[in-house]
Amino acid sequence: MSNIYNGSVHRYHQWLYEQTDAIIEHNLDRAAIVVLLRTLGNAQRLSKTSFTWTTAAILKDTGLHRQTWATARKQLNDSGLVKIEQARGKGVWKVTLPVTYRYLDLETCTSDEIRAYYLQYVSDAVDGGDRLVSTCPFHGKKKQFTVKLREDIDSRIGTWSCFCHGQQSGRILAFEQQKTGVNEKQAHRNVTDFFIDLRKNRIPAPIPGINVDAGVDEDPDPDPYSVVEVPPQYRPRAPFKPTKKTEAV
Repeated sequence: MSNIYNGSVHRYHQWLYEQTDAIIEHNLDRAAIVVLLRTLGNAQRLSKTSFTWTTAAILKDTGLHRQTWATARKQLNDSGLVKIEQARGKGVWKVTLPVTYRYLDLETCTSDEIRAYYLQYVSDAVDGGDRLVSTCPFHGKKKQFTVKLREDIDSRIGTWSCFCHGQQSGRILAFEQQKTGVNEKQAHRNVTDFFIDLRKNRIPAPIPGINVDAGVDEDPDPDPYSVVEVPPQYRPRAPFKPTKKTEAV
């Protein structure tokens, strides 16, 4: 479903289908729904799933009385929609939204998936089979950036190296952090979302040397419960385990 408010003059926040179901299932009072809406707004404005809120601020923001706030707090705690507990300080509450994030075991990524991820950021990559060589996406110097596409005893699949101004190297999370400026937790979310979409075949795999515009499926919002066939090159692989023969090389 597209965001009908995107680009409008309005302020808006997101809403989970599960939250609507829980409101109906637990028959929440108006006061509890008002507190939930304000909680969602504050959490997304602060970009935090947990924050502190004083009683005075809660009553001002929601327009509730102390007794209705106490009832709403109990309903939300009982429903599991919001966890509200007393924090340090007089009249201070810790409010937490129980959000579960998707995390992918990056050790299961295939060379095709690794290639598709890095080709978002480099446009002149030369694919040598076991590695990509391209202009450094951080410094703009040609042939000064490589990505390992095959795992061996010396380096892991997805390891990148930059040879500009002193060698730097790392794996996908370090690259995502350095390229986008996010913390490690957000980097893992970003990378997880990319690979999950890739495995659902919703992102066309880029081809080295060709500028491919990312298209969209005919159905921009496919049924989340439908079974989608994962292309062979994007099926999870088993983590690399060196054999005695490999170790001896």
